[in-house]
Amino acid sequence: MLPARTANSRRSVCLEPNEKLINNPKPDTFMRKSSVIKPVCSGLAILAGSFSFLGSAQAVTLLSEDFEGASNLFGTPTYNYAANYTLPNLLVPAGGLQYMTGAAGINGSVSTNIYPATGSPFTLAAGGITEAQIDGGTVSYNLYAQFSTYQAQNDNGTLSVQFLDSGSSPIGSPVRIGGAAFVSALGTGTTVPERAWAADTLLGVVPSGARFAAVEIIEVKTAGGTSIDGYMDNVNISIAVSPVPISVSTASPPDNAAGVHPAAAVSVVLRDGTPTLNNSSIQLSLDGSPVSPSIQKTGSDTTVTYDPPGFLPPSSVHTYKIAFNKDGGPVPNTTNQYSFTVGSYVDIILPSPIPGAFENFNSTPEGGVPTGWTVTNLDTQLDPTSEPFITMTNLDSAAYTNWTVVDAARFTSEFDTYSQLYNSLPQPPGEATDYQRVLSVNPFNVVNGTIVTNLATGRFAFGNSGYRLGLLGQVVYMFTKDFDVSGYTNVYLSFHSLWEQNQDSIGAVEYSVNQGAVWLPVVYMLDGPDVMTNLDGSIDALTTLTNVYTDVAQYNDPVLGIVGGYYGAFIGVDSNLWSTLAPYISRRVDNDTVGSKRVEIFRLPLADNQSKVRLRFAHAGTDSWYFGVDDVGLYNLPPLKINSIVAGGGNATVSWNGAAGTKLQKSSSLTSPDWQDVPGSNGASGAPQPATGVQTYYRLVRPY
Repeated sequence: MLPARTANSRRSVCLEPNEKLINNPKPDTFMRKSSVIKPVCSGLAILAGSFSFLGSAQAVTLLSEDFEGASNLFGTPTYNYAANYTLPNLLVPAGGLQYMTGAAGINGSVSTNIYPATGSPFTLAAGGITEAQIDGGTVSYNLYAQFSTYQAQNDNGTLSVQFLDSGSSPIGSPVRIGGAAFVSALGTGTTVPERAWAADTLLGVVPSGARFAAVEIIEVKTAGGTSIDGYMDNVNISIAVSPVPISVSTASPPDNAAGVHPAAAVSVVLRDGTPTLNNSSIQLSLDGSPVSPSIQKTGSDTTVTYDPPGFLPPSSVHTYKIAFNKDGGPVPNTTNQYSFTVGSYVDIILPSPIPGAFENFNSTPEGGVPTGWTVTNLDTQLDPTSEPFITMTNLDSAAYTNWTVVDAARFTSEFDTYSQLYNSLPQPPGEATDYQRVLSVNPFNVVNGTIVTNLATGRFAFGNSGYRLGLLGQVVYMFTKDFDVSGYTNVYLSFHSLWEQNQDSIGAVEYSVNQGAVWLPVVYMLDGPDVMTNLDGSIDALTTLTNVYTDVAQYNDPVLGIVGGYYGAFIGVDSNLWSTLAPYISRRVDNDTVGSKRVEIFRLPLADNQSKVRLRFAHAGTDSWYFGVDDVGLYNLPPLKINSIVAGGGNATVSWNGAAGTKLQKSSSLTSPDWQDVPGSNGASGAPQPATGVQTYYRLVRPY
């Protein structure tokens, strides 16, 4: 792979061919014979050993060094080509008698030498080039140098140019050629290990506001050897006034983007060059079809935007093309193409919640819980320096020793952490605002065709472990009141989950239909590496819940003493059933601020027609982030039902009540079923199937 280059730059490479040489190790015998093929290199105009821009009207050489003299502009040592540390340099211009090397490094270790150029930084507004031309974007730069290295060491040199403003402050990042990736791709001789020479060049636009160019050579030695054997020759840096074509400044979604927002718009910014963009030349297409974008000009940038109607399907792949005339004409002569993939998401279709079985916490005062709900925590030996008072702005105060209702707006501001401010101690930078992460937005929460941007609105319930002191950790539980869903079947639980996984935490949701005498599983959220698997890759629930860790929370039981260190200690399902809990274990990602911010939905099969459905939310950790919930509700979802199968015209048409995410599957057997999606059925309400005479079974499925 060749190294990536900055935007608005072009790169040319000229490699010389492999040669047959008699191998002699460095630095002993140097006599050898060679048979070579002279290469052809294109992309630069080379006149009398100098370098110029093709078609440029005005050019200035800032620096040119061939390392042939007793001294050089960079003050580097040199080697003689006659020493045969490399293959012959047959590029144009060819190597002379000498080339530069990086001098001594640290024996056996990676090391770097830097050589600023004499006279650096160089003034850019010189030789007839003006500051106005630079600021107008009509001045281009051209970096050229030839590179090699010693055998397989891959020591390397980099030519680096940093543009500076009038106050000598850097503008953007340095532009560079050569380097490790370039040198590692150099060829060797057919029968010897010496490396070839290759030319690297970079052309781009001098940034607006640039007044100087600081030039240096960076020599890097790999771990082997003593000398830094990054070799360079024929270094040249030029600037020139030349027409700058209209170009794409930014494109969104970028090419090959994955996990793109389902409501993403296509947006391309075209930047004027020397000519001005002619809007009549703009053409935009999506997935091969022309579209009518909005076009807005601001300064030298023209923004072309198209917002597809509705949502793009989950995991769908799309391609868009932008065509325009880069020279300012009315007919497009340049086309750029980009592809992207939409993230995976589910459009959850929720009816109104079952009456009396919904809680949004907005009528509950901060510091409390809804009427009929209860909270408890386990004795994890609180730290005596923790604030004992109810202070909602201190995550380590008594306010957060248990689940509590808190205003979401607090998480746009600052918190005391570990009671540091309470104890008049300095708070490390970043801690005060770190819990703004609680409100991080996951763009893939879609309910009833609408993206849920704010999972917590008004107030929500919050069970905290992060930024709290405690010898054994934090273990907190919240129990809802009993919900009466008598007369309702196909009962689902949905809630807004503001969970952030830590490497040693568990978030658990369970339900009971007999006032907590028996707890049933809903979901157990665990760090992915802590989820154990069997040889076939399936989840080993028993091992997952019984493995003992030194960083998992514990608590002090008045009878048993210290208990915990394993995840099963914090769940309500009887331990003799833990081996059956694999379907309820959900792998999550450590410290992921977004991925577990979800609208969750789960079927509660034993809650149908029950009058006392109680939920339990648990969070156990050791200074291990947080678990927030909002909009907790029980729902009666319509059952999946095939309404009819009607034969006619050689087909059998299967019909059902369509909904987003609901699709038809078929199998030729129920004994050993192999269910296959029926193409085109996702979100539809019917599907014609060929009447082949082969017995076929159908079913409807949805992703929740």
